[in-house]
Amino acid sequence: MKNKNDSISLDLPLSWVRSKRKSLKKNTFRFKTSNLDWVSLAEVPEEKHFQQILCELQKTSARGLLIRGCTTQIANQLKLNKFDILPIGQEAVLNLTKKLDAKKSIKELIRRGKKYGSYNQIKLTDENILKLACFKKESRHGHKPQLKHLFIDEFTKNTQAFVWENFSGEWQAVITISKVNDQKMQTELLLRKKRAPIGTMEALIFEVSEYLKKAGYKDWSLGEVPFILSKENRLFSRSYFLAWLGRKLRFAYNAESLYNFKNKFSPTWQPVYLCGYPKISVLSLLELSFRSNYLRLVLSRIFRRDLIKKKFTGSRINQL
Repeated sequence: MKNKNDSISLDLPLSWVRSKRKSLKKNTFRFKTSNLDWVSLAEVPEEKHFQQILCELQKTSARGLLIRGCTTQIANQLKLNKFDILPIGQEAVLNLTKKLDAKKSIKELIRRGKKYGSYNQIKLTDENILKLACFKKESRHGHKPQLKHLFIDEFTKNTQAFVWENFSGEWQAVITISKVNDQKMQTELLLRKKRAPIGTMEALIFEVSEYLKKAGYKDWSLGEVPFILSKENRLFSRSYFLAWLGRKLRFAYNAESLYNFKNKFSPTWQPVYLCGYPKISVLSLLELSFRSNYLRLVLSRIFRRDLIKKKFTGSRINQL
């Protein structure tokens, strides 16, 4: 087992994964407006340190780089390489070496969830890949435009998938995870059926945490919550403004609700950074929101709110 320093040197940005590949495979978008290459996702050879990866990326993207989902260790490393760093959210990490320190209310939800089904790890088959794609559409937020390129949104050879099934074998919740290093796993998808019984997702999270603990992992990231910053961030900074704006747009993406859900498991909250070289401009932020589908999500919810408002106003007029 590697020591703590080895684990840090093998850290990765969120949703970058370790694989059996011998060379780096990356998903890159060239931003026309800001002249940056956004490396959104990547498959990284098992023992390759992030500094080695950075050297490769800088050779192929000499004009500029943008990397999101950076942990504090990676952000500090990039800062030494003259990157501009910007806190954009926080990551919820469960310490698997300790007993799950869930609140009493969560323990009750876990107990209730277990009454209506059981957990199962599913195999990577064509049938399950298709089944997960269909389940995404049936999930609580499946009717909205989906965020893209921020996490692995499919069942692949680099992910493991766990489901909560009712006693008829129907999926009620799904979690997919990927490997950061030999000590840490990270969450990619957290999906729950619209009408799943209360406690379903809580029970599934508990069972997956027990599975990872037995497999020898020390940490499990429940993933990032954007627009939620630590108290150390300065008022009226760029980060403060982005977090304020994101919370104002909670009708499209409710970060506070996601934070409250993950916080129920008493995780350690760690800052998440967006890092850019030579700098992070307003134009690069706008293009990032476009490429990730966040802009489309916001616009679709604004249009829907206006449509509902018009229907409500029209029905009130007809009643007069």
